[in-house]
Amino acid sequence: MIIAGIIIIILGIAVNRFKWYNLIVGYNTLLKEEKSKINKKKLGANFELIMLLLGGCIISVNYVFEYFDLVHYEGMVLYSLFVVIVIANSFYWSKVGGIDFGKKIYTGVLVVVLIFILTIFSFSSPKCKFAENNIECEGLYGFNISCDNIVSIELTTDLPTVKNRLNGYNFLGIHKGYFKTKEYGECKFQIDTEIEEYIFIRTKSGKVFFLNTDDKVHTESLYKEIKSTIN
Repeated sequence: MIIAGIIIIILGIAVNRFKWYNLIVGYNTLLKEEKSKINKKKLGANFELIMLLLGGCIISVNYVFEYFDLVHYEGMVLYSLFVVIVIANSFYWSKVGGIDFGKKIYTGVLVVVLIFILTIFSFSSPKCKFAENNIECEGLYGFNISCDNIVSIELTTDLPTVKNRLNGYNFLGIHKGYFKTKEYGECKFQIDTEIEEYIFIRTKSGKVFFLNTDDKVHTESLYKEIKSTIN
């Protein structure tokens, strides 16, 4: 991914500095009359800018995914694919290479950044921990459960049958948020199905939770810690 980011940056600089405008998608297919109407200087400068920004994003995403310990690298592929689509269509945002072109580039970059931020929260494994008599699940659709409110707790390898998602996220094995299930009705999930082991909790208020962490060892350790406190 780092190499891909560097290539994109070099390409952006080369297109602008050496006037290789034919490398911009769609430019080489224009008629001569259409090309003559384009402000090539602005087109090249804006193209270089977006390639620098996107190349930097691709390089940074590699380190961010490692920092957040994201196990679902499919998310990186999806993000990179989106970046490629933005680059491929950058020329079509405007055929004049002027001010409107620049504004739309900045809008596109903002969209990329927002999607990137959402990707970080969405693809990260659940981060649940036990502290001060509370179970804390951080991140998107996170929650806290007081041990005083727990009626029962089990360590299980089975998940209820999900009928539909009420308010949450479900992609590439990560389930976060509220889901309607066949067995228990509404449940709240903070789970990674690749771990294949879950902490099943019922509370005095009738709520049902399924959660785990980034691996089986941590999940089992969390379960034992909670269990010992309740008992």
